[in-house]
This record gives sequence, C-alpha cells and structure tokens, in this order.
Amino acid sequence: MRTLPAVTLIGSLAVLPLGLAACGSDDGNANASGGSWESPKVSDGNSESPKAVSDGAAESRQVVQTYLEAMTDKDVAKGRAQLCEPLRAAFDKTATSPNGDFSAAFTVDQAKVTGARVVAGKHEVTTSARVVAKSRKVPVNIVFTVTNADGWCIANEKLGGTPTPTPAAS
Repeated sequence: MRTLPAVTLIGSLAVLPLGLAACGSDDGNANASGGSWESPKVSDGNSESPKAVSDGAAESRQVVQTYLEAMTDKDVAKGRAQLCEPLRAAFDKTATSPNGDFSAAFTVDQAKVTGARVVAGKHEVTTSARVVAKSRKVPVNIVFTVTNADGWCIANEKLGGTPTPTPAAS
C-alpha cells in the first residue's frame, strides 16, 4: 500500500480553512435554487416576487466582512459573535483545530466580500481570501449564507464558486 507523504497531506489540509463547512442549516440546494446575481427572487410561498439585493444586503455583507477580519486577526471571539446560535457549539470545537478557520497552521492575509444575492429568502455572500500555509499562498473562495435570525448572522459557510461582483447600482 502506497502512502502519501505527510507534507502533502498537511499541505492539502492547510488550504481548506473551513471547519464550519459541514455545519449549518444549508440543505445543499442554495446553489441550485436559481438565485440570480442581477435579479434575485424569493418566494413568499404563493408566488415568486422580485426582492432587491439591498434588503439586508448591507447588513449581511458587514457580518461576513467582520468574520473575515476576525479570521485575518485570529480573533476567535469576534468570529464566533458573527455566527447564528446553532453553529456556535460546532465552532467552539473546530475553530482552532488544524482545519478550523482560526487554525495556527495557516494565516489569512487577504479577505474581502465580492458579492451578495438573495436565495430562498437568505443572503449568499461570496468572498475571496488568500490562505498562507508555510510560504505557499492559495486563493480560496468561500460562500457564506447569512440570515436574519434574531439579528443578522452567518448560518452556513462552504467552499465555493468563483467570486462574482455585486452588480453596480444604477
């Protein structure tokens, strides 16, 4: 049986800083729900109606930006405060683990919000980050699901997609 060198395995793990990726209330249909960056729609249960991205978009973008800053600063308490209550127990167990968002095995030296859209009544906020493990710099795209559950908070986090800029206001 052939085994991979430990350096390869550790290097692979270090570029995936998503300890929360398997957590949250995402049912896996967020990307397949048909949300559009230009004309997002949400369902009220009876019919689909247009909903402006700006309805809560500033708040959801700010929550995610604060979380990204916490990752960059390695401020676990600040990051935890951006999460919805159901995620906090899992976060407490994984945040500083080798694959957690706040692991000592790597740093996040650049991170920014790149877009936002409404999907199934929640906001998807796309981001672009650069993870540095040893001397290797790896770009990572992360999609956060943000909801207004007793205040705006992160309900899910997953690796994903190409960062798409939010359309310019006209």
